[in-house]
Amino acid sequence: MDGNTIVILTWHDIIRCLEEDPSLLPARRRDLISAVRRICEIAGIDPRAALASLEYMRPLLKRVHPAKHGLQPKTWANLRSNLRAALAQVRPPRPERHLDPAWARWRAALPNQRLKVGLSRFMTYSERAGIAPAAVCDAVLERFLAELEADSLLPNPRHCHRRTCRLWNEAVEKVPGWPGGRVSVPPPQTVRRTLPLGSYPSNCRGNSNSTSRRLLAIALLRTVTGKNSGRPP
Repeated sequence: MDGNTIVILTWHDIIRCLEEDPSLLPARRRDLISAVRRICEIAGIDPRAALASLEYMRPLLKRVHPAKHGLQPKTWANLRSNLRAALAQVRPPRPERHLDPAWARWRAALPNQRLKVGLSRFMTYSERAGIAPAAVCDAVLERFLAELEADSLLPNPRHCHRRTCRLWNEAVEKVPGWPGGRVSVPPPQTVRRTLPLGSYPSNCRGNSNSTSRRLLAIALLRTVTGKNSGRPP
């Protein structure tokens, strides 16, 4: 297989690779395979057809309510962690993280635990990628976002990215000599929330059905006549 070959794995392929991996202890192999199968079952996907990708799985898992499947939050967290570990076991290893004295210095300079915890993931990413503190800019934060979306099961990578940008700017303001400058903070995401139709009173549901029929009639009229009429025929 040459360097230009792209291998697309399904979760079934991941299970097969885990079964054949001699480096895994039997108990660890069992836990990883069990997590893959259980999460595929909960998400309602066929492991033989579903792409083995955390980015693909994230929206599916966001819709899962663990209690409906008899799972405690800790059990659900362990399943998600093992799913990620199963994928990491099969993929080529990441570059090793080399501790950078410059990053260690600025970690220690952060004035409170909130900033230290909030920036820890980004600092670890930067160390692994060989990015110096003074080189941090909007483009680096965009690459960090791409890493979050492709390689984590965070429910909302964009929220994490936005929070990291805000905390970085806070460090620029509060820590004397903080390397680099301010970065752009993306606008907050707009969350659209809808209620199931059954949660509304019956008279409202009837009005909704009537409105839907009227809008459908208008759309059909426009399609047939090409006119922008506001009334159904």
